[in-house]
Amino acid sequence: MSTPDLILVLVGSNLACLFLGYLGGRLTRATIRIEEQMSTEEGAPDAGAEGPDERPRPWHPGRGTLISIAGAVVVIGLVTASMGFIMSRNQDRLTACVAGYSNALADTLSATREANTDAANQLDAVFQAVLDAYDDIPAEGQERVRSAVEAHQKARAEQRKTQSSNPLPEAPRDACAELLD
Repeated sequence: MSTPDLILVLVGSNLACLFLGYLGGRLTRATIRIEEQMSTEEGAPDAGAEGPDERPRPWHPGRGTLISIAGAVVVIGLVTASMGFIMSRNQDRLTACVAGYSNALADTLSATREANTDAANQLDAVFQAVLDAYDDIPAEGQERVRSAVEAHQKARAEQRKTQSSNPLPEAPRDACAELLD
C-alpha cells in the first residue's frame, strides 16, 4: 500500500470515528432531554406548593467539556496519521534496502555464473586437448581417460542445458521502482 493510500485510509477512519462520536453524543443528549421531560411530568410540584424544586438536576456536559473531547479526538487523529506516515516511510526504506540487496545479489550471481562458465569452458578445452593427444597415451590408460573425459563432457552438456533453460532473472531495478512511488 502506497503512502497516499495509507493516509487516505487513516483520514477516512478518523472521520468515521468522529462521525460515530458525534452521533453518540447526539443520542446521549436526546436521552437526557427525554429523561428530563419524563421527570418533570411525573414529579411536577403543585400549583400552591411553596419553594423551589429540590430535586438534583442531572449532569450535562458543558461546552468546554465537549470542546475538550473534540480536541482530544483531533489530537488522537493527528497522532494516528503521523504514526501511519512514519510507518509508511520506514516500510519504504525497508523496501529500498531489500531492492538494493536483490540487485546486488542478482549482479553477484550473474558475475559468478559467467566466471564459472569461463572456467568450465577452459576445462573443456583441456579435456579436448587430452582427447586430441589420446593416441599418444599408453594402451592401458586410454580407456580410463576416454571414459572420464566423456563423462565430463556429458555432465557439461547437461549443465549447459540446465543453465539455458533456467536463466537468471533480471535485477529487480524496474520492478522495485514501482513499489517506492
